[in-house]
Amino acid sequence: MDKPKSRKKMKMSKKDTIDLSDDELQEAKREEETVLAEGTSQAPETEVIENFRKSMVYDEQVMVHILRLLEESRAEVEEEVER
Repeated sequence: MDKPKSRKKMKMSKKDTIDLSDDELQEAKREEETVLAEGTSQAPETEVIENFRKSMVYDEQVMVHILRLLEESRAEVEEEVER
């Protein structure tokens, strides 16, 4: 008769736990390592930082443009009120 596999609990959150056998736990760890390795090779840290910087510059440009539009709109409203 086969001996039942030992079970370990892998915490997902404070409320949820999943029972995994040793083999399933090892497979999950290998999958996680593979995903992390692929993510690292696809987007090195410097590339991620550069993309974030570019997005921040773009966001700043958008905000400046919106402020200009608001100032123009305010000036137009003030002109209408004066008339």
